[in-house]
Amino acid sequence: MGNRFQKIGKRFQKIGKRFQKIGKRFQKIGKRFQKIGNRFQKIGKHSKKSESVPKNWKRFQKIGKQAARTRS
Repeated sequence: MGNRFQKIGKRFQKIGKRFQKIGKRFQKIGKRFQKIGNRFQKIGKHSKKSESVPKNWKRFQKIGKQAARTRS
């Protein structure tokens, strides 16, 4: 199940990079997303069995999708 965490982490990093592309205003937000992504990947590397995913990561995903929409 560690793999799932790494996938989530990569997703967060992609969202973070997307925010940084949008503009300087979003760079702080982007960095925050990348930090979250790093944390998930660390969890993914260390966890052998499934660990509980923080409930708010879906909310972050929604924010990421909104950001993608505003950019296009």
